[in-house]
Order: sequence, then C-alpha cells, then structure tokens
Amino acid sequence: MTERLHIRFDTGRPYQEDGQIVYATWSEGHMVKFADVSRGVYGRFNPNTEDMDEGELERTVMRYYDDGSYEQTSAAFKYFKECNRVENAQ
Repeated sequence: MTERLHIRFDTGRPYQEDGQIVYATWSEGHMVKFADVSRGVYGRFNPNTEDMDEGELERTVMRYYDDGSYEQTSAAFKYFKECNRVENAQ
C-alpha cells in the first residue's frame, strides 16, 4: 500500500514550449493537491481511494482537473507556490 506520492509530469498538451507541467501530491486518507505550473492552475480534491500508484495519481489528477472537480484553497495555493519555485530553479 502506498502511503505518500509526489509526482511531476508533462501532460503532453502544448500550453508552453516545455508542454504542460503538473505537480501532484497525495498521502493515504488525505486530499490530492496539484499545481499546473505552466498555466497557473492549482487545487485539491478527495480522490476517494485508499491506494494509488504514480500512474493512477496522474490519471486521477487529469480527470478531476479536466472536469473542474476541485477546489482552490490556501493549502493548494501554498503547494502551487512551492512547486513553482522548484520548477523555476531547474
């Protein structure tokens, strides 16, 4: 059982020269937070699952993102700022 995941992935969508870069984090029993550092979109949602691997987290993030089924919160904004800082340092 996976207890905590942190991923960075490119959706393959051509929003920027480097694609669309999204970060996501999830820990068992908690909300998923995501940050689209290419488009400045962030949010969180409850995935309603007990276990995920990296591929499942990526697919789940994109499903909730595309559906608009997430909420923008201060915790999600803080995560976005952290991810944006990391991405700009690369």
